[in-house]
Amino acid sequence: FYASFGVELRAPGQSAQQADGSVRVDNENRRVRFYFMDPIFGIVLQHLTIRDGFVYAGSPRDPTVRIEQDRFVVSGLGNNSMRLPFSIFQDLMYGRIPEDVFASQTKYRTDKNRLIAEREDETSRSVYEFENDRLRSMDYLQKSDSSRVRAVLSGRYMATPFPQKMELEGSRGGPAEKMVVDFRSVEMPAPC
Repeated sequence: FYASFGVELRAPGQSAQQADGSVRVDNENRRVRFYFMDPIFGIVLQHLTIRDGFVYAGSPRDPTVRIEQDRFVVSGLGNNSMRLPFSIFQDLMYGRIPEDVFASQTKYRTDKNRLIAEREDETSRSVYEFENDRLRSMDYLQKSDSSRVRAVLSGRYMATPFPQKMELEGSRGGPAEKMVVDFRSVEMPAPC
């Protein structure tokens, strides 16, 4: 599939930064490509390729670096930046249920028409909230540095599994930063 989206990052005391993004998923070759571009000029600011357990990140100015996917995190703009494992971010972007929900240590409870799944281990704690068969929110705590991220997914982009909008808010002990991802188009299937 192919999807385009807008991204806006807001950090306390800084002006908001925006980018246009796209993701192209090639299931046959097990490859994912993200591009982040300047919204005015269309210049590529950053590109990511995920393949075989590694993230290859680069930009027109910087050489491409290879990072183990398990160690790659989505972060914000400042020192108090949110930190979210990329695998969880990727699941949220695709509107799919994260693997954590099916882990043996996950506990489930219901609250009216909501299902809540809670998972905790020695490194992190995650709480997922489902409503009407869709993931609606996720709270993530990384215990080593006390970074917290709350994701709220709203709407549904046409007849796809994608949310219309995803809002992430996170911090490491200070004022929270915010990231908003707003889907603009989705092609399923799409040539890759």
